[in-house]
Amino acid sequence: MEPRIDLAVLAGLVARDDTVAALDEALAAWRSARAGVLADIVEALSSRVEVTPISGADASAFHAAWLARAARGRGADAGALLSTLMRSLPGEQRRFWEPGTAAVRYASLLERYAALHARADDPRTARRLLTLLEQTPITGGWLPEDTSTVYDPAVGLLARIADERLVDDVRRLAARPMARAQVVRAYLASALPDVVAATQAGIDTRAGAGAAFDADLAARILADLGGPTHKAPRAALEDEHALFAEVCRDPDDDGPRAVLGDLWTERGDPRGELVSLQLALAHGRAGDAEDKQARAIVRAHDKAWLGDLALVTKSRVFSRGFLDAFELLQNSAADAEVWENAARHPGLGTVREITKGKANETHYRRFVFSPAASALRSLVVISKGMLADVCAREAPWPIARLTLAFAPDKKSMDLVDRTASLPCLSELVVGTTAATLPKVTSMFERLERLPSLDTVGVRPLRWYDETQALAAWLDAARGSLSRAGSVLVDADHQRTVRARKGPRGGLVIELTTAHLHFGREFLPLLRDVEALSLSLPDGVDVMLGQDADDAWRTLSAVDRAAVTMDAGWRALLAPGT
Repeated sequence: MEPRIDLAVLAGLVARDDTVAALDEALAAWRSARAGVLADIVEALSSRVEVTPISGADASAFHAAWLARAARGRGADAGALLSTLMRSLPGEQRRFWEPGTAAVRYASLLERYAALHARADDPRTARRLLTLLEQTPITGGWLPEDTSTVYDPAVGLLARIADERLVDDVRRLAARPMARAQVVRAYLASALPDVVAATQAGIDTRAGAGAAFDADLAARILADLGGPTHKAPRAALEDEHALFAEVCRDPDDDGPRAVLGDLWTERGDPRGELVSLQLALAHGRAGDAEDKQARAIVRAHDKAWLGDLALVTKSRVFSRGFLDAFELLQNSAADAEVWENAARHPGLGTVREITKGKANETHYRRFVFSPAASALRSLVVISKGMLADVCAREAPWPIARLTLAFAPDKKSMDLVDRTASLPCLSELVVGTTAATLPKVTSMFERLERLPSLDTVGVRPLRWYDETQALAAWLDAARGSLSRAGSVLVDADHQRTVRARKGPRGGLVIELTTAHLHFGREFLPLLRDVEALSLSLPDGVDVMLGQDADDAWRTLSAVDRAAVTMDAGWRALLAPGT
């Protein structure tokens, strides 16, 4: 006769809100039956347990405290242990290409693995290890044996626990490892099928002679705890797809984002919390703590959300809860099938900017021209042939900012001027050198659409010493180019100078940079500056390698009363005020 688990005791503990005792009882039940619903109950109870955080004065002290906490063997400690598995790892620094270096560099991680192996099996451990293998935070370019040194213990314990809820996720990861390093991807593709086989064997064994329990009572306990529902009904999935389509249809509208975020929250999907946090940040209702929390959610889950798209991108930015920008990796990051799948990913529907990075033009164009990339607002065109295709597209682009990463000729500028494919264009930036800048200025002056542009700009294709040409370009903001809203020098998005005609006919200048030498040569050449504002680029907190006296010498031609600056610049210039 098969053993039977009595869940009545567990139900009573849950009813009395005795969370720690209920967690221990649920773990015991799960270890007997290894059923997914019991694992869900364990995780639902774990979220209610208050645990003292692990702490230490330095990495060594934290590591010792972590091992001591693990040795206690208490189920209630798992949350604190697993959430800090990779935190404050002391280790000896070795060159990663030396054989055997992983065992030395990550000896403390191997000790934590061993401590988890010594603890009783726990479904929460399996989920944390799967996340680790999805993220593969350790991706040094070692020999294959060093890769296995780091990840074998995680794979082995994941196979031993054999959480039936994760078998499909492990199978997908084995088919599409997400690590950036090829040696790690090869390792996972080889090792994870054994985890799938071990988990499936456990499922089959339990189906024949496993411990039995009252499945209806287990479901009621989980419902009382507000536990997850892992498989949404078909109608719910269709609702989700419809809502996401609405988000993509109008990416500027926060309404559909909030509604879809609420749906995700109801299902226990972390994307719901991300939407809520980032919408609050976008509307000024949240601060640094919420921003840090949102970033942590993205780090933990974005690879799982994006699948193949995560394998070929980096510097991914989520805004208002959805993917907003990314940079493409080098061509060897994935095979042709992955690149093709990634360019069709529905997550492209909210992306406003794609940076080419080290990808070739073929891959870059595949993303830019993908039907899924319907929300692009900023586009860098890298060749004349690509520009011809952009301007020839029948469906209008929503692009507001167009950058030509080459020095255009008259034919290229005429294409931009006459196309009906760019009805939203408000900012046009073109590549230039000192020699070609006068010709570029002349071409801009002849644009029929110049009055409809908020900004016309140039991006130096290489740095040069002839700064008089740039000064003349900016000075044209109050003359031949004044029909546009402003004139821009855009070095790399982190260094810009913007000029516009002031109310008295002079120049109003906005300088954004963390390096004073950008603009130091040509700012003093500008005539009749009415106002000058200085700011740091987004995400930059301090000026880099600057001297206050040097800064004031650079700005000496400007009336100090006409200068405004943000906090970073004020901190630099305070000694000279």
